Amino acid sequence: MIKELLIKNLVSSALKVSIKILKEIGAKLLSSPEDIEQSISQHLSGVCTWAREIIFNDLKSAKRTDQVFIELDLFVYPRRLITSAATKIDKIPLLEIFNDTEHHFVILGQPGAGKTTSMKQICNKMFFDEYFQYDRFSFPVLLKLRSLNGYKDESRGPVIDAIYRILGLHVDHDSFTGSKSTLIWNHRKHLVNVLDSLKVLLILDGFDELTNNIRDQVVEDIRYLSEHLQIATMVVTSRTADFGYSINGATVFEICPMSDDQIQAFSEKWFLDEIIALDFLSQIRLSPYVDTSIRPLTLAHLCAIYEREGNIPEKPKTVYKKIINLLLEEWDQQRSVKRTSKYGNFERDRKCDFLAGLSYFLTLNSYGSVFSTNDISIAYNELAPDYGLKHNEGTQVVAELESHTGLLLQAGYQSFEFAHKSIQEYLAADHLIRLPKIPESESALMKLPNELAIAVAISSTPSAYFFELIVNRLLKLKLSEQYVKSFTSRLILEKPDFNYSTDLGLALIYLYTLYVKNNIIYNHQLSLFNYDSIILEYDNLMAIAVPQTSFDLISKNYSSGHKYPIQEGTDHIVTYHRVSKPIKPSNVFEKKLYKFPELLYIRESMLNNIPF
Repeated sequence: MIKELLIKNLVSSALKVSIKILKEIGAKLLSSPEDIEQSISQHLSGVCTWAREIIFNDLKSAKRTDQVFIELDLFVYPRRLITSAATKIDKIPLLEIFNDTEHHFVILGQPGAGKTTSMKQICNKMFFDEYFQYDRFSFPVLLKLRSLNGYKDESRGPVIDAIYRILGLHVDHDSFTGSKSTLIWNHRKHLVNVLDSLKVLLILDGFDELTNNIRDQVVEDIRYLSEHLQIATMVVTSRTADFGYSINGATVFEICPMSDDQIQAFSEKWFLDEIIALDFLSQIRLSPYVDTSIRPLTLAHLCAIYEREGNIPEKPKTVYKKIINLLLEEWDQQRSVKRTSKYGNFERDRKCDFLAGLSYFLTLNSYGSVFSTNDISIAYNELAPDYGLKHNEGTQVVAELESHTGLLLQAGYQSFEFAHKSIQEYLAADHLIRLPKIPESESALMKLPNELAIAVAISSTPSAYFFELIVNRLLKLKLSEQYVKSFTSRLILEKPDFNYSTDLGLALIYLYTLYVKNNIIYNHQLSLFNYDSIILEYDNLMAIAVPQTSFDLISKNYSSGHKYPIQEGTDHIVTYHRVSKPIKPSNVFEKKLYKFPELLYIRESMLNNIPF
């Protein structure tokens, strides 16, 4: 910790400067050296406690910051400034910025990017690493900017006033007869000299947590400090969408997504066991939401869930909902942060529904994962009337969504993207299941293989939704090899809660036929059949989910044909052709079966006990 003698010497030096400046402006310092030393010591004790641990609701117990902290990389300027997706922005490790420049810093990042945790680690370094920037800083001064909400004192700016209070500086200016603006300027001048004398690292954390009515005043203070502090250094953190200001004397960085190496290092530090960390990472990498692990916040919550339960959640939909709720509401609630929408009745649930609709229309009407402002405008105008939003306010609404949720981000100049592709797909699927019926448009269906697979899993009746989708939609289309593979593999990953029935069995057999025909038979890949991970998983699903009644219906209406050997002659893929004079449908299931194709492919080992 910072030595008491060091604080005493720093305060003594600062007081000499303070008294001189106050005398020049006709004011008097009321605080004694002991008062100021005590205020600083109390503040540093609180900062040390704050910086020592991270804690959130999913944790079994608090984690030491230095136990789990991974140094993040920073883009040397915000991504929103790039004009081409091909542009590569240089990066710099977080702690290197203090060696790279003597300027002040603004560190931006999306929700959960690690802004506050990075500030905690910087404070820890200052407290416990005697070699960390020892010649540049003496101690940190931390101001959580959300504490300024409700500020009313107009004699000095909100940031200036808060730092006065932190340092225990009480000034008598009752005899001052100048203007209000001159008084504010005098306070700023005095504080700048004190901060420079103390050689502090001034951390202003969480600009995005300020209410709108105070932001301009805070920016005014930040600009003054940035332009006038010569020895002390200021760091401001904010969510990217909330800080579009130009600050003279400050370099703006943006936190990068975590790399694979950083994700692995984070996991190993979290679990303190390489084998456990590798098991956790293997489960994450096999999940459809692996892309969400690039944010420290979501990765930490996944680690906490695994640590508590021994596994990540079996159903991906559980994780999608957790991450969306975390970013929309839960994380702010845990930190007592309230964000008010500028748009009436546009609170959490409606934001989630709006994002789902936006994701659906963007996926449907655009190509790729990066969307132009025009794409956003078209999708917004489709949805706005249903949410009581004004026409052509899409840019402002999307800016609020980025600030409040971090799910939709500005990826460059006039371009946007969802933070995670898997979350975009989940949101579009959520909109799909709330439509009156599954879309019938071929162009729509052909663009949504992953979203439709997720829709099956999250619908209220997965078996019925799946049957309707397969038999009354996809059966009518000419599906590409890649489409069938994408849909089938994603369906298996999503693990739908099927209610096993004859309908489900028939639909599964047809999808199996599509996959085998398009990916195995047509491509002459029979030798690889038993090594196809999708086939192996689908075989297991078929064995459980296809009841005898489904095979019985097929046996009445199809006859066996060619056999394709797939396992050294011991197993085959068998073709089944619809009989030339089909039996007249006698019940509802047989009527459904008549929508099925002329040719089916079924693995013989599944039918060992079926009299074909």
